[in-house]
Amino acid sequence: MPQPKKVGTLPVEGSEEEKQTNEIKIAIPLPDTIDIQRKTITADALLTQRKFACYLVERKAHYHFTIKSNQKQLLPNDFAI
Repeated sequence: MPQPKKVGTLPVEGSEEEKQTNEIKIAIPLPDTIDIQRKTITADALLTQRKFACYLVERKAHYHFTIKSNQKQLLPNDFAI
């Protein structure tokens, strides 16, 4: 019976081991297989990264990111907590 995979892991070739992954590095290649031009992509605070935003802009996608108060440079002064 197949075992469920843990989020954030990749199988190590030729082994039963799993390697830890970085969610940000995994997120960018995922939309490569689909047409995201003029589509809206949403992301939680973990994926609110300049590299991911640039990738989406290059692919001509729209995006909405969640930002938290620890990202003060992204929050307008009116909304700073």
